[in-house]
Amino acid sequence: MNVQSAGCDAPSYWCDVHHLVHWIDGGETCEDNAGLLCERHHTKVHHGFRIERTPDGRWRTYRPDGTEILIVEPFLIGVCPGTPT
Repeated sequence: MNVQSAGCDAPSYWCDVHHLVHWIDGGETCEDNAGLLCERHHTKVHHGFRIERTPDGRWRTYRPDGTEILIVEPFLIGVCPGTPT
């Protein structure tokens, strides 16, 4: 199981298993209803952030206002076609 919060590179052994549907609301304790979150992101999920798994198995992370947190590739500065490296 990999860490599920967008952009987090914490090792799995630093993480907690988070129930997508909380156990008190009938969520099962199983891999289909779980994601690994580091302590920081696990706390955030319990304070308004949320994670979701899409039917194709991809993870999405959302802010409390509902906007998705997207991770983009870093820009390469100073590398343009024809520019000496």
